Amino acid sequence: MKLDRFIANHTPHSRQAARLLVASGRVTVAGERVCDPRFDVDQFVAIRLDGALLQDRPALFYMLHKPVGFLSATRDLQHRTVLELFAPELREQLHIGGRLDRGSSGLLMLTNDGSWSRRLTEPKIKLPKTYQVTTLRPISSETAERFAPGYI
Repeated sequence: MKLDRFIANHTPHSRQAARLLVASGRVTVAGERVCDPRFDVDQFVAIRLDGALLQDRPALFYMLHKPVGFLSATRDLQHRTVLELFAPELREQLHIGGRLDRGSSGLLMLTNDGSWSRRLTEPKIKLPKTYQVTTLRPISSETAERFAPGYI
């Protein structure tokens, strides 16, 4: 998002007034004075106008070892979800990067950066993933050969 639009969206100032505020050197981004109204800002940078904080949202990234019995979901009426393992004030912010079955345990990534979690999980991006699986019984070589080509 452009800095002038951000200021217009987060203050009573119009877009034109926001451009003038920025151009006059009254705005800092991440502690640095910015005079270009078209400067790109993101949702995780500290922005101040005349020293007053307009935004200071840290990017959050969590690695969670999901226990068996929890759903990889944001809410469910029947089962506990992985978000219940986090403080209540974080739950509404977090996106889950990936899924594991309720009966599985393993690594899940959670973040408040929706763009990052979409890049991680979007099938069209085809981000390669490697899974390590432990089974109750040995896997035959025939079964391993059937899985070797991967999902198509």
